[in-house]
Amino acid sequence: MTPTVAERGPVARNQVRREAPRRTFDRARFRKVAASPWSVGTVSLIVYLFVVHSYKINLGTTAIVLGLFGVLVHERPIRVSPAMYWFAGYLAWALIGVPGSVDASSSFTAWTDTLKILLIMFLALNAIRTPAQHRLITLAWLGMFAFYPVRGTLFNFLSGAGSFGRYGWNFVFSNFNDMAALTLIPLAMSLERLRSTDKKWVKACALAGLIVLPFIILITQSRAGEMGLALMMLYLLTNSRYKARLFVAMLAIAGVALAFAPKSVWDRIRGMSYLTSVETLGLSDSSAEQRYVIWQVAEKIIADNPVSGVGIGAYSRVHEQYAFLKPEWDIAKGPRDTHSTYLHVLAETGVIGLALFLMIFFSAFYELQTFAKKAKKSTLAVDRQLRDRCQAYQAALIGLTICAVFGSMQTMVFPFLLIAMGAAAVRTDRTLAIAAAAG
Repeated sequence: MTPTVAERGPVARNQVRREAPRRTFDRARFRKVAASPWSVGTVSLIVYLFVVHSYKINLGTTAIVLGLFGVLVHERPIRVSPAMYWFAGYLAWALIGVPGSVDASSSFTAWTDTLKILLIMFLALNAIRTPAQHRLITLAWLGMFAFYPVRGTLFNFLSGAGSFGRYGWNFVFSNFNDMAALTLIPLAMSLERLRSTDKKWVKACALAGLIVLPFIILITQSRAGEMGLALMMLYLLTNSRYKARLFVAMLAIAGVALAFAPKSVWDRIRGMSYLTSVETLGLSDSSAEQRYVIWQVAEKIIADNPVSGVGIGAYSRVHEQYAFLKPEWDIAKGPRDTHSTYLHVLAETGVIGLALFLMIFFSAFYELQTFAKKAKKSTLAVDRQLRDRCQAYQAALIGLTICAVFGSMQTMVFPFLLIAMGAAAVRTDRTLAIAAAAG
């Protein structure tokens, strides 16, 4: 009877290992994988982006469910980012406060809607795994934003269909502050595509975006959007590898945008000088004075509910009750919003909820910053491109955090989807990235 390899001892086992065929790097296979962006997850994300930009079809939930099924079945390993852990913590804390809410039913509905945002982040992080998939989703997002809110806003501007010289589009993009804030995301993506090694037509479209999108922010006349844009550009200029070139480009783009800006834009910018004092708020415009009164009501609600808040999704109802407490708050009567993400989260979930919410953005920014520092030391073109992408996303997050002071964005999916795409960028398989660049 012939002895087995195990019975013949370690020498025989080592001989078998030496004689076994060695695995070789299949460059053709890696290039094929790197060049194939289509999957159940990416297609579902594209459908969802179409739904939330166009509002043409009611398939958003269906697309997300199919996408989640696709990534859970086909993608390995399953990935979760630090920002998603903090988001889960925020949701857990908010759920604890639902039974004590003034309207538990509405609070639970709001909680489930917020949970959907976390699931969309999970889908994006696990569906976007290769450079080709990241490029596909980026171009899809840019295309949807250009074809719907940008096209609609420009049409309204050219036809004069605005409100006191301010222009937006429909649905969530009809709010001027929200429209300006959400424009910062495709602006960052356009800059990232222009810096990439993409095709000429993609770079030409990205350049057009860098010219048109700042103009869109201007004609919304959103002071928060303009401040967010300024800080976003300042961050990019400070951290860019091409400071002089970027500075000249920024001046040229600003010149073009300002040249076509209507007179009402300049009047609103001059009116910002009245915002430095409470006594002169009314001289600026009614929206600034009204926001100040709304914030006073919010401060009173927060003072009365500092730890647990009034319950997620319950702020408007509580505000309506509090606005009757003082006659000087008459301008803020009704089921109002806080017009501030931070005040809204603080009023609904308390200081613990706000801390958890802020950590979502801080952890996302820190993860991008850590990767960008590591990539800075690399001489590979792929790492430089990933670093540019991370810095563009960081700049967008900085701009959004400023806009969040003057707008309620805690229920908008777009900033959180950007965070998920940033997390996907830092987890890109470098072998596939190099293969894609070589192919």
